[in-house]
Amino acid sequence: MATDLLPVLAGVLNRFCLFLQNFCSNSTVLRTQTACHSCSISMFVQCPTGFRRSPESLIRTSSLQLAVSGCSFQCFQQVEMKSCCPGYWGPDCTECPDGADRPCSGRGVCSDGLGGNGTCSCQVGFVGTACEDCSPGRYGSTCSSECSCVHGLCSSGLKGDGRCTCFSGYRGPRCDQELPECAALSCQQNSRCMEEALTGRLVCQCLPGYEKSGSQCLAKNPCLRPVCHSWASCAHTGPDQHHCTCNQGYSGDGQVCMPIDPCQTQNGRCSARTTRCIYDGPGKSHCECLPGFETLADGSCNLKDVCKPDSCHQNANCSTVGPGRVRSVPSALLYLTVTSNLQEATEDFSESLLWLQQADLASVMDLPQPVTVFTPTTEAFNGMKEGHLQFLRSTEGRSKLTEFLRNHIVPSTSVSTSCIPTIVTMANQVLIINVTENGQILVNGAAVLEAAVEAKNGRLYVMNGVLTPPSIQPLLPHRCDITETKIIKMVLHYSHGSDPVCRFWCLTRS
Repeated sequence: MATDLLPVLAGVLNRFCLFLQNFCSNSTVLRTQTACHSCSISMFVQCPTGFRRSPESLIRTSSLQLAVSGCSFQCFQQVEMKSCCPGYWGPDCTECPDGADRPCSGRGVCSDGLGGNGTCSCQVGFVGTACEDCSPGRYGSTCSSECSCVHGLCSSGLKGDGRCTCFSGYRGPRCDQELPECAALSCQQNSRCMEEALTGRLVCQCLPGYEKSGSQCLAKNPCLRPVCHSWASCAHTGPDQHHCTCNQGYSGDGQVCMPIDPCQTQNGRCSARTTRCIYDGPGKSHCECLPGFETLADGSCNLKDVCKPDSCHQNANCSTVGPGRVRSVPSALLYLTVTSNLQEATEDFSESLLWLQQADLASVMDLPQPVTVFTPTTEAFNGMKEGHLQFLRSTEGRSKLTEFLRNHIVPSTSVSTSCIPTIVTMANQVLIINVTENGQILVNGAAVLEAAVEAKNGRLYVMNGVLTPPSIQPLLPHRCDITETKIIKMVLHYSHGSDPVCRFWCLTRS
C-alpha cells in the first residue's frame, strides 16, 4: 500500500515545488510616522510592532492641541514582499495563457502579477484567449492583410494567403463577376445563382447562412442549438452566426467558461490588514473580519478593544496594539495631560522619568488620590556627590533608589507656604517649605524653579536640588571587604657638620 502511494506523493511534491517557483520576493522598506508628542518623552515613545526607529529622524512640529512644540519620528521596517514572477498572475501565481516564457503567444500582453487576472490584451489583428489566431477576414503571419472576396471563400488565418474560392456562378480574383446565365435567373434576396450538383444546371439557391422557408431564404439561427457552454448565453448576430458570452460570475470565451473567484483578484477588494475574503460562489464573495477585529455599522472592521480592568496595573493605561494584544503604559506622570505651561517643566523631567521607570513606577505611584511630585532638574542629579548617582542606578542601589524617589512624592496636592509648613513624604520623612523675601519657594533649602504645574493625576514642582532622605544615608555602603594601601613620601632635611643631608622615609598606612 505504501509503495502505491509513492508516485502520488512524488507528483504532489513536484507540483508543490513548481508552485513555489512561480513566486518571487522583493525587499522593500515600509515607513510610518509616530504621533506628535512632548519632546521630553521621545525616548519612551515606541515604534509599532515590527518597526524600528529611523536614525536621526526626530522632527519638531507645532501641536494642534497644546500651545507648545512637539516631536515626532519615523519608524521603518524592511520586509520581503511576495510577488509573482513575470508571466504568472493572481494570489496563486497561475501561469499566463500559452506559458510564462512566451505569454499570449508573443502577440499580446498578459495581465500578470498578484493583482492581475491572466487575460491577454492582443495586438491589432489577433484574437483568442492566447492571441493564437487572426481576426475574422484577416490572414498572414502578422494578421495584417484583409480578405476581399465578394462571392467566395477566403483563405484566412495565420497560414492563409488570402486567395478566393468563388461560389458557382461567379468568377474573377475577387469573385465579383456574375455569369450571364445567372443574371438571367434574377434570384431573390438572400439567394444566389449556383450550379446544381446532380444536374449541373444553374439555379437559385439560398446563400450560406440562410435556409429555404417557402419561397424565401431566412437566416439560420445557431442559438437554437447548444452551441455555447452551459454557463454561457448565445446571441444571434447574423446569418448562421452567433456570439457566446459567459454568464455573470464566469469568465472565458463562451465556449469554455470558468467560475470567477473574486478572492483571487485584489483579495476581493477586502483590506488584507483587517479582513479576509470568503468565496460565496461564482463571482460572489464577502469580506469577513479577521480574529481580533469587530464589524462596525458601516461594514468596516476595527481592532477590537480587549483591555479589561485586570489587563494592566491600576495606575497604567491599557492600550490594544494588535489582535488580542495589549500594552501597558504607566500613567503616573509619564504621559501627562497638561492644562498649563508644561514645556519647560517636562524638558527637565526626562531624568526623573528614567529613574521612575528603573524603580518600578507603578509601585512607587500606587496611590488612588492625586499626588505632588518634586522633580529635580538634570543639573541637580548631575550635581550629586561623586559616586551617588552611579550607585542609585546600579542593581545594588535599587532599594535605596525606591526610597529616594518616594521622598520626592507627597500623597496630597495641598502644599502651603505659611507658618513654616512641614509635609510628610511617602518615605515618611519631613520636608520643610518656606518662601524667601523675594518670593522664592524653597524645599529643604532647594529652590523651586517651576511651581504647581497641573497634571491629570496631581501637581509637579521642578527644583534645582535633590531630596535625599536621612533613612538611606550614608548613601554609599560601608565596604569592609576591600583593603586600601596608600604610600606617603616624606622628606626630612638636616645637616651633619657642614654637609646637608637629605633622607627619605616611606610610611605605609592601611
